This record gives sequence, C-alpha cells and structure tokens, in this order.
Amino acid sequence: MIGDGLDEAGPELDRYTEQVYLGACMVLGSIPKGAVVKTNEFSTLQHRLVHNAIIDVTHSGQPLDLITVANRLDANGTMKLVGLAYLSSLLDHIPDPDSICTYARCVKTNAAERRLVEMKAKP
Repeated sequence: MIGDGLDEAGPELDRYTEQVYLGACMVLGSIPKGAVVKTNEFSTLQHRLVHNAIIDVTHSGQPLDLITVANRLDANGTMKLVGLAYLSSLLDHIPDPDSICTYARCVKTNAAERRLVEMKAKP
C-alpha cells in the first residue's frame, strides 16, 4: 500500500539482490549456467554496465574478478559512471556466493515484476 513504506522497499531490495548477484559472480570467478541473467533485467545503469563488463571478461577468456571487471569498465569508458568504490563495494554484499542461482532467480523475478508494473502504468 502507498505510504506503508513497502513500495520503497521493493526497488531497494531489487538493487541489493542485484549487488549480491554481481558480487557473487566476481567472487566465484564465473557465471554458473543456472545463474544467467540478461543485462536488461538489472534495475540500474550501474548494474547493467557492471554486468556487461562481467560478460565481456567472461567471453574474453580472462579470469573474472574485481580487477578484470574494473579494467573492462575503464576500457569501455564507463568506469566513471560506476565508480571504483562502488564496484569494490559489490564484494561486501555476498551472504553466500554458492547461492548465486537463487540470487539470479530473484533478479529475474524482480525484473518481471517491474515490467508488469510498467505495463499497468501505460495508458
């Protein structure tokens, strides 16, 4: 309900779940097959840029970690939009990297819910 504080928690929880997912990818050094998320399923530009960098690093055959993702963002000219401090902070948000498939499902579910809300808002 509007005014009960729950509406504001949705987007905040979406962002947190995305942070956990992105951080887990870097800690694990890979994106497990059952944990694939599409870039357009992320709610913020920062997260979409980080995800694109993760995908690029993965496809390049380089090890996937904070440094290679940071280097890719820098090479793409998007590091200023993400920020090194923010990128590094993604590693602070990982309750359990082995639960990445669960985090991926949450990101996908949240994206689907956002799309439904957007569709309902259109005249």
